Amino acid sequence: MIVELGEKPTVVATGGFAKLIAESSEKIETVDETLMLEGLRFIYEKRFR
Repeated sequence: MIVELGEKPTVVATGGFAKLIAESSEKIETVDETLMLEGLRFIYEKRFR
């Protein structure tokens, strides 16, 4: 992927098991357990308000 992008990608773990998975991965840089829910809320607010 680094070759395709030309730089190192940022890897984010999301969801309820994000911390657990991140502990056993060397590639995950950031853990955000609510990122997907925040994105869904953002879409909802843009569409229905």
